[in-house]
Amino acid sequence: MLREKRMIDLLRRGAVEMPPLRLEALATRSGEDAALAVRWSGRTFRFSVTVKRLATPRMFSQALAQVRGALRPANAYPMLVVPFLPPDRIAQLERAGISGLDLSGNGIVTVPDEILVVRTGQPSRYPSSALIRNVYRRRASIVPRTFLIRPRFAALTAIRTLARERGSSIALGTVFKAVKQMEEDVVVGREAGAIRLLQPESLLERLGSNYEAPEIASRLRGATGLSEQAFTRRLLEVSMPAGGKAVQTGASSSRRYAVVAREPLVSFYCSGSLEAIARNLGKDFDPRSPFPNIELLETMDDRVYFDPREGRSSPVQCWLELQAGDKRDRETADPVKQRILKELNA
Repeated sequence: MLREKRMIDLLRRGAVEMPPLRLEALATRSGEDAALAVRWSGRTFRFSVTVKRLATPRMFSQALAQVRGALRPANAYPMLVVPFLPPDRIAQLERAGISGLDLSGNGIVTVPDEILVVRTGQPSRYPSSALIRNVYRRRASIVPRTFLIRPRFAALTAIRTLARERGSSIALGTVFKAVKQMEEDVVVGREAGAIRLLQPESLLERLGSNYEAPEIASRLRGATGLSEQAFTRRLLEVSMPAGGKAVQTGASSSRRYAVVAREPLVSFYCSGSLEAIARNLGKDFDPRSPFPNIELLETMDDRVYFDPREGRSSPVQCWLELQAGDKRDRETADPVKQRILKELNA
């Protein structure tokens, strides 16, 4: 992880560039981490630089507030330097009227009525500068998902308890790390000692953009003469006594949460051996049928079994699968999303 002292050294050595502007390190004055001269078309502008080694959303907002309130030498413009500036942070800087650079070639330099130069799209040269691992991906995403069931918790232990009640065993340490990251992202916040969801739509979008489909170990198709509801109950009957889990996939569960055309094939996630499940189903499942209407998918991925609803996937799992699908799936995803948000506000 880059330290601020190292970042200041890189600035002084001219390692940070922002073409077509020319940057030159200057001697610092009181209250400055660093100072830069920005030269353009025969003009020179002095910038008073604040350097921050981390730039999570919360820290970035705090840094902006610090830059706004900092005392600067006369005729000096404010600038923030961080390890990496994605496009949304550059847009935030532009709205604030503050210049900002990163160490990878991205940034914005603005002087009112004089210059405005913006550069984006360069990958981070210092990926190790991230504070905590991504908690919106894979099994860690169980913790953020609990806030889409209940938006307020009295303590971290209450989050772990709800996760266990809904089918996922999460360590308290994992809950602590996930909530810490979500606080930095301003997705959740502390209020009178409680932990509260602040931005449900932002949380959904973060989960969606980081979603990875579960790894499927094996597949088995067959036919049943039972109704969808009856087969779902039967599958749970043969799976649960052996310690296994079964649930309709998010896509197949979409009929519960939105008005969609009925698909002839209903898919289920199963945690046990599909061959054993097929044997236990007996006459209620024919794997040799040339006209299958049931698909069994073997997976141990904890996410798909989290918060099941009468043998169907949770609305969150349903939405995640649909938003990652084709055009028709994505169109179906929106009413599911609206249902999730409506239930949170109920």
